[in-house]
Amino acid sequence: MTLAPYSFATPLTMDPSLIGILAGGEKDILLNIRERGGFVVTALTNSWKAEGVRSEAELPRSESEFQAVGLTEEGSEKVEAPGVKEAPINLECTFRDELKVADSFLVVGEVVRVAGKQGAIKMVE
Repeated sequence: MTLAPYSFATPLTMDPSLIGILAGGEKDILLNIRERGGFVVTALTNSWKAEGVRSEAELPRSESEFQAVGLTEEGSEKVEAPGVKEAPINLECTFRDELKVADSFLVVGEVVRVAGKQGAIKMVE
């Protein structure tokens, strides 16, 4: 599985709840999002910052960044992509759209589930 740190993640709209991430080129993470139809956004905290930053290393597509940096995959309920068990919150997002911007891609996802350390957090409807 692919794990990648992003400097840019931002809310785009409230209804529906859309979030945008900026992917630098057509790397594994973008290819996986396209193939699986979703992704998970987490908040990087001090407790796993070093591992999160190390996940930026480029590995062959067949190798797991989770294993390489010592983080734990956590199953998602609404998307195929895993979350990070060490993260305090995981935003499960379905892939909505992408826009090529210079040498990067703005990836838009709809937040379909918010999972925290204590379990799922009810989405406001």
